[in-house]
Amino acid sequence: MAANKVPAIYLKSYPSLKPLGSWTRDLLARLDQLNKWIKETYPSVYWLAGRGLHSSTFQLNLSAFHGIGGALRGY
Repeated sequence: MAANKVPAIYLKSYPSLKPLGSWTRDLLARLDQLNKWIKETYPSVYWLAGRGLHSSTFQLNLSAFHGIGGALRGY
């Protein structure tokens, strides 16, 4: 972390070429966006390919849409 590099173990969950500071800000922004969608409203159109985490993003949105996203509600 002293070299401003993202630890390899973190890159398995959220791959990126950004340095640690930018990676952290981007990750927090993505989490904030997902939380807003859960608490407020979902977009009418969503570009999956532009997000990078295709399967996990799809699963989060699908489970929340069907009301089975218990982990998203803090259970």
